[in-house]
Amino acid sequence: MTTFKSQLDWDNVSYNFFLLDINECATGTHKCSADAVCNNTNGSYNCTCNPGYKGDGRDCRGEVKQTNKQTNKQTTISNLGISDMYLKKQ
Repeated sequence: MTTFKSQLDWDNVSYNFFLLDINECATGTHKCSADAVCNNTNGSYNCTCNPGYKGDGRDCRGEVKQTNKQTNKQTTISNLGISDMYLKKQ
């Protein structure tokens, strides 16, 4: 836990106070996706999807690349929020 200083001006009087920052990333109280990185900020946190995933950090959706054997072209398939997706070889 860390503290950061803030100042409030009210009725022509300045008040200095210190706020306690709880690191939600370290304590595991964040709501980031399992496919994201949690970054602690003063008073809050933010989530960023890992490479290969898209979303707001709380909901990250990955992509699976599939190659068509006949055309040798690669197609990207969204996994629709499934955490693990397996392609079965036919």
